[in-house]
Amino acid sequence: MRLLPGVAALVVLVVGCIGGGSPHNVTIEVANESSTTGAFSWQSQGLFGTGLLRSTEREPFGGCAIYQRSVGPGQQTFTVTLGTQSLALTVDAAATDDLMRYVLIRPDGGISEVDQSLIPERPCDSETPTPD
Repeated sequence: MRLLPGVAALVVLVVGCIGGGSPHNVTIEVANESSTTGAFSWQSQGLFGTGLLRSTEREPFGGCAIYQRSVGPGQQTFTVTLGTQSLALTVDAAATDDLMRYVLIRPDGGISEVDQSLIPERPCDSETPTPD
C-alpha cells in the first residue's frame, strides 16, 4: 500500500491547483443601475494553466443592486451580460496581486468598466455620472 500516500498527495496538489482554498486576488464589482436582472460569468485557467479541469461559472444578479465576485490568481475571463449587451474583461493576476475592477450598468442597459468613483452606493437611488 505504498501507492496510497502518493495518490493522496496528488489529490491535494490537484485540488490546490484548481482553486480549492486559493486566496482571492481579483474582485469584480458590478453596479446595476438598471431594474433588469443580469448575469455574471467567469472562466479560469485549468490545471497548470491548461484547459484541463477549466472552471466556468455563471451567476445571476438583481436589478438595482451591487454584485461582487472574487477569484484566485491566474488569468481569468469575466463577462457581464444584461439582455443583448455584454462586456468581457480578461485579468491576469499574480499570486501577490490584489486587484479590483468596477463595472457600471447604466439605466439604459449600457455596460462599461469604470473608475471606483462612478460606482453608486445604492444603485437606482440617484443619478449616476455617465462615464466618458
